[in-house]
Amino acid sequence: DAVPDEMDCAEMAQEARKSIKEKSVTCLECGKSFKILTRRHLASHGLDSAAYREKWGLKKDTPLVCKSLQRERRKKMKDMKLWEKRRKAN
Repeated sequence: DAVPDEMDCAEMAQEARKSIKEKSVTCLECGKSFKILTRRHLASHGLDSAAYREKWGLKKDTPLVCKSLQRERRKKMKDMKLWEKRRKAN
């Protein structure tokens, strides 16, 4: 396990939040940086995204994606306005 013994839950959660930066997400298991922590990468540590979040004290709905990519995706979805298209279909 890569979890240092002297860290308490609050410190771990703070460390986990710091790992999600503007242009990268650092895997807290191995220390490598990515734009997104994929299911495949987490599986290489024997974890799924829910287990990873739980282990490192992140909220259940925390995206494991760098902030710039999150922002890009959110903007794309808003531009597509899928909720309006769905309403028209009904």
